[in-house]
Amino acid sequence: MGITFKPVDKNNWLECVNLEVSEEQSDFVTNNTFSVLQAHYDDRNYPIAIYDNNIMVGFLMYLYDEDFKAYRLRRFMIDKDYQCNGYGTMALLELKKLIKYNYDGNTLYTSVKIQNNVAKKLYEKVGFKKTGEIRWGEEILKVDL
Repeated sequence: MGITFKPVDKNNWLECVNLEVSEEQSDFVTNNTFSVLQAHYDDRNYPIAIYDNNIMVGFLMYLYDEDFKAYRLRRFMIDKDYQCNGYGTMALLELKKLIKYNYDGNTLYTSVKIQNNVAKKLYEKVGFKKTGEIRWGEEILKVDL
């Protein structure tokens, strides 16, 4: 089992917007339809589908954030049918490599809703640390690459 990233484009956008999280997670994760639309109109965003072979298992979107002067993971989700299989960890580790080697980045930021302890544990597992900063009502985390 391994993952690959493919840009969300005209060939896979519909599959991407049909990915879902569990009902318990729906308050924590922005709907993929909104994210794909946002990426279409704001070209700072890089929407990426997460695949295991030819099966789309998740979605993420990152951008270069001028406020942070670094790349930031803006959206991240694994479809409810593929959770608890290690895809989240693998995708975050792969994203860290992508930012480091493709963009010469040395830090990656993300934000997480304060109540989302499951996501915080996942981010911490791959090296993210709390910065102590709150933005958009969310905790800011960062990892050195």
